[in-house]
Amino acid sequence: MKIFSSDIAEITNAKLIGPPDLQVTEVVTDSRQLSYTEGLVFFALVGKNHDGHLFIDNLYRKGIRIFVVEKLPDEPQRYNDAAFIITKNTIEALQQFATYKRKSFKSPVIAVTGSTGKTVVKEWLADVLGLTTSVIRSPKSYNSQIGVPLSVLKLDEKYKLAIFEAGISMPGEMERLRRIIDPEIGVITNIGDAHRENFIDNKTKASEKLKLFADASLLIYCSDQELIKSLILNDDNLRSKKLIDWSCENTKARIFVKKTSMPGGRTSLQMVFNGITNEFIIPFSDRGAVENAITVAAVCLALGTTEDIIARGLSVLVSVAIGMEMKSVR
Repeated sequence: MKIFSSDIAEITNAKLIGPPDLQVTEVVTDSRQLSYTEGLVFFALVGKNHDGHLFIDNLYRKGIRIFVVEKLPDEPQRYNDAAFIITKNTIEALQQFATYKRKSFKSPVIAVTGSTGKTVVKEWLADVLGLTTSVIRSPKSYNSQIGVPLSVLKLDEKYKLAIFEAGISMPGEMERLRRIIDPEIGVITNIGDAHRENFIDNKTKASEKLKLFADASLLIYCSDQELIKSLILNDDNLRSKKLIDWSCENTKARIFVKKTSMPGGRTSLQMVFNGITNEFIIPFSDRGAVENAITVAAVCLALGTTEDIIARGLSVLVSVAIGMEMKSVR
């Protein structure tokens, strides 16, 4: 599906000044990340310490001809072959464009959220499921109000599954991310005290995160996390979904897990699902990594991935950079 400058203006309810027929191939928001310029549209994002409008002249000289802006540059006649799409808020326009792009993607979308482990679970899940299908994942820890739309805008029909992570730093943010990602499958890792400063308590933060799954059909979570379990089961909408919980304590959970330490820092997992015991070995022993691996395996089982494929993927998991997780929005 071809997108032109006039389409961007219509999608974002913006005013177009300049040629309407410039084709868009990719979105950029960082003037430093350019390997080519043909077909690029630059969203001039404005933040507390950043104003993308300051880079328009430099980017124009490099070859970019489509700009989404909140104001025209000085002497706009100097850019007579460029298209300027003028909107009240360029971040909201970026989100609107991503929401539009998501609606055209017909394959399943998985969303991962939680206080910690989002990036690790997303990366590992993509690695395991990628053994049997083409997967697109959000890059690095792109889970914010800007990172999520940039990730979603990478969607392409050649992929048969998408996995995105979503993080928030204050109330009200998750609803916007839900509209952009619109996941069919939801995964929540855990709820802890990390980055809680803008929330009254963990219950408030967890409730906000669970808004991501308002329209999902399948939800996977750890029922040993009492707060998450309680919020899901006491919410009329959430408990009406297909719920797959895993537990190391409750044998009545949909997936009951038995962990056994092994030599060499490895861990054996016996996961009973639908009356069948699946056995996996992971190359980690620390609690966080083991829980993340169990979550990944639980999602794969819920999606019908065969035991041999899950076992192969879990056996070769590699550590995800701690810095990547720390830089993410919680």
